[in-house]
Amino acid sequence: LVSDLDVKREETLVAQTASQIPEFRRQRAVQLHQLEVLTGAHSGTLMLSAKPLRSVLAQPTIPVGLPSDLLQRRPDILEKEETLKAANARIGEARAYFFPSLSITGTGGFVTSEFDQWFKWGSRNMAIGPSITLPIFEGYTNLARLEVAENRYQQMLEDYQQTILNAFREVADVLVALQSRKEQLASQRQHVAAARESLELADIRYRKGLVSYIDVIDAQRIVLDAELGVVQTERARLTAMVDLFKAVGGGWEQEQLAQVTETN
Repeated sequence: LVSDLDVKREETLVAQTASQIPEFRRQRAVQLHQLEVLTGAHSGTLMLSAKPLRSVLAQPTIPVGLPSDLLQRRPDILEKEETLKAANARIGEARAYFFPSLSITGTGGFVTSEFDQWFKWGSRNMAIGPSITLPIFEGYTNLARLEVAENRYQQMLEDYQQTILNAFREVADVLVALQSRKEQLASQRQHVAAARESLELADIRYRKGLVSYIDVIDAQRIVLDAELGVVQTERARLTAMVDLFKAVGGGWEQEQLAQVTETN
C-alpha cells in the first residue's frame, strides 16, 4: 500500500521528466538542421536513428608527444603569417626608396659612368640626365615611409605572436577539459554501477515484502539520473575532442605525426 502523498510525488516527477522531452526534441532538430547545412543535404532529407554514443563515433585517442608544429596549420596563424610577410616586404620597399635608380657596375665589373658621376658634387641634383632619379634626397619623406613600414611590421609581429600564444592556450584549455571529463566519467560510471546494485537490492527487498514499490521506483530514478549524467559527460568529452581537432588545425594522422617528427 502507498499513500496519496507518495502517488502525487511520483506523478510530479513524471510530469517534470515529461516536460523536458519537448526541449530535447527541439535541440535534436536544431542539431539535425545544422548537420544538413554542413553536409549540403536538403532540409528534411537527413534521417538519423537514435543510437548510443559509443556506437555512433569511434573513440579517438590522443597520441603521446603530439607535436606543437601541427598548430602551424591553423587558419588564423596562417593568416597572421602572411600578413607579417607582407608587412616585412613593405619595409624592403621603403628602404628601396633610399637608393637611386642607376647601375653601379658596367662591362667587366667596373664602375659605370652614371654611378661615378653621382659622387661628383656638381651632379647632385634631383635627377642626373634624363633617366636617373635620386630618391635618397627626399630625406624626411623616405624616413617617414620607412618608419611607418617598420612600425606596421612590429605591430603585425606582436599580433602574430599573440595569435600563437592564443593557439597554445586553446590547446591547453582543451587538454585540461579532456582530462577533467575523463576523470568525471570514471566517477560517474562508478556511480552508475553502485546505483544499479542498489536497484537490485531494492527489487529483492520489495519481492520479500520488506519495502514498498516506491523504494524500487526511487532506485530506478537514481539509476536513470546516473546514466543520464554519463551520457551528458560523454557528449561533452567528444565535443572537447572536436575542439582539440580545431585547436591543432585539423586533427592528426600517424603519417602526419611521422612527417612532423622527421622535420624536427
